[in-house]
Amino acid sequence: MTSIFKNRTLIIIGAGASKEICYPTGEELIAQIISNKMEIFKSYIIFRTMQELGEDALKQLNNNIIINSHNDKDINLHQYFPTSSYAQTKNLSLEFQMQKQFFARLQEFNPVSIDRFLSMHQEFEKIGKFAISYIILGREHASKDAMSLIGYKKKNQTDKYACGNWYKFLLDRITNCKEPEEINDNQIDIVNFNYDVSLEYFLRLTLYNNSFFNKKDKSGINIIDKFFSHTLRVHHVYGKVRDDNSITNNNFLNDYGSIFVREQISFENSTYNQKKIFNEQKKIIEQIGINSKIKVVLHGKANKSVSDKKYQTLIKNCESLYILGYGFLDENNDKISLIKKIVNKSSNLKNNKIFITNYGGSQIIDRKILHDICGNKKYIVSNRGTYEALCYDFSFYES
Repeated sequence: MTSIFKNRTLIIIGAGASKEICYPTGEELIAQIISNKMEIFKSYIIFRTMQELGEDALKQLNNNIIINSHNDKDINLHQYFPTSSYAQTKNLSLEFQMQKQFFARLQEFNPVSIDRFLSMHQEFEKIGKFAISYIILGREHASKDAMSLIGYKKKNQTDKYACGNWYKFLLDRITNCKEPEEINDNQIDIVNFNYDVSLEYFLRLTLYNNSFFNKKDKSGINIIDKFFSHTLRVHHVYGKVRDDNSITNNNFLNDYGSIFVREQISFENSTYNQKKIFNEQKKIIEQIGINSKIKVVLHGKANKSVSDKKYQTLIKNCESLYILGYGFLDENNDKISLIKKIVNKSSNLKNNKIFITNYGGSQIIDRKILHDICGNKKYIVSNRGTYEALCYDFSFYES
């Protein structure tokens, strides 16, 4: 048994791995956006009205404005906000007119992933990002429950997918130290295709509450602060629902899971309900709209950015590679250069140091792994979910 990640280790995380922490898969995310379209559009109107017209305009909001904005072919907000400038309300009217088509287009297109849809429909970028954040942030509370599970919950008739906190296996390897300073000798990069920040939450929660590590080193720097600022590198390929400042903020551990997206937002004309909009919904909607750092990547290979090259370097230099809950979509493989010619060039990546989950044993994924990804490199595949794969088929200790 080895200690910490002394060899350069790269972990690629897809939606299947976050599914076990109670987040939706790509298909489920799209379905949840469509099924919650009215509530998402309501919240989006509040957010953009607050941004463009100010908080006072919220006092004039009522159900008729929301319903008419959603249903009417032409939207004219100036009649509802006569004290605001015509130019402001006209621009906002045109924006709502365009953005409300998002849900119908998404349903018609029926994409494999929301990333693919937004890359081809740049006109829906604003509401697309907002909708993603609305769903993902609304799942944080459930993910906290999943991360607190002792053991493993197998799938059943109610829960079609098994769930378990596989992050604890990662934590166990990272913290397998004799001295607290050794935690910063870990060599690990995580490439995350998911929008949620559950991994950042779990590691911060457990490490900052660990008195063995949460102390200053000989140079006077807090060991855990250094771990998160220099040692652990988490790369969210398509961005995340919280920005770096909110994650490093002292309130992050309390804020995570505190955003409950209500099923119904009321706009009845009463002082009580107006207070509820300001006191309950304003903070939630600001969090959804402002802190989101989701990225929309233009469609087409010609748009590969400089940041994409860092993934190619990570693959070339890694000595162990874990691919967990990942669907091997071609555009995602191209995005991070997870292709045969790059993997084969990795002289550091030895045989049997590639570990891959293929939940359910998809033959399509098996063929992709063999022909498109690994080539002449030997690898180990598990047909289980991430938790069970790390328990029974391979572990982080095999790095």
